[in-house]
Amino acid sequence: MTARLYPVPPPPMATVKILLTTTFLTTTFLTTTLLTGCQQTLPKALNSLECSQSNQQLAALIELEHRYNAADSKTQHKMRRLAIAANNHQHSALLYSAAHATPGMLQQAVKHYNEATRRSSTCIQDHYLRLRQQQTQVRLQQPAHQAEKLQQALARLQHENQQLQQKIDALTGLETELSDQRSLPR
Repeated sequence: MTARLYPVPPPPMATVKILLTTTFLTTTFLTTTLLTGCQQTLPKALNSLECSQSNQQLAALIELEHRYNAADSKTQHKMRRLAIAANNHQHSALLYSAAHATPGMLQQAVKHYNEATRRSSTCIQDHYLRLRQQQTQVRLQQPAHQAEKLQQALARLQHENQQLQQKIDALTGLETELSDQRSLPR
């Protein structure tokens, strides 16, 4: 019986890359911490590690948004259900606030954006989500503003209609008087 070099199959290459990257970042962090003091370096190092992953996640979010907008309505519905089932607030928020969303969908999106943007971060992905959240809130307020404008226009038109009806009634009254005067014997 020959001895095997690996008692278990070797890990996939992606796992090895992640381990090497993590080891490199940890070594760099520890070295930097020892040289400059941990109070100032710890938050910056953790934020840079978080943001490096955030940039990749942002690219994935934009790709997801593109696929959603290019899909038919049945596929879009399925994508929204999967995001909800996975409890992924970022995906759910983006999908519910996509173009041609109904006011109900926009309200759902705001709830998901609130969950997705709870933590405070300076990463680009979080800035993107906050921007989309603001756009969604503006889009949600637009129908109310438009409805208010329509109500004002309707009230103005009703007032004009009422004035015209009064003029018509006055002219009809004059016409009746003139007809009555002509029919009287002289």
